[in-house]
Amino acid sequence: MSMAGKKFGVFGALKLAGLIVFFAAYGIVSLIAILVRLARRIHWGAKLMKQTIPCLYCHAEVPLVGRFVCASPGCGAEYRGFIARCEICQSGCLWTPCPGCGGAVQVGMRL
Repeated sequence: MSMAGKKFGVFGALKLAGLIVFFAAYGIVSLIAILVRLARRIHWGAKLMKQTIPCLYCHAEVPLVGRFVCASPGCGAEYRGFIARCEICQSGCLWTPCPGCGGAVQVGMRL
């Protein structure tokens, strides 16, 4: 006998309604998390499109393009270009020191 011909009792109907509500709530929460993550990436992408970013402490301009030394263990390569990724070991840069005050300025974001 197929499931189409089988009748659900009260308990089955409540169980089905509960599952529908649960999966709808789960879908909404997942969608909100995806949209928040997307908004963060768009914000950081727009911020990193500039040549410099301001220091949060002394408001000096911190260059994003230039000559940098990779701080990854075992690499230490000097490279020229955009700060976000070492050209040798491909490690990402999360922060850089401010040339004005020496404070840490966040460049990347953890995903």
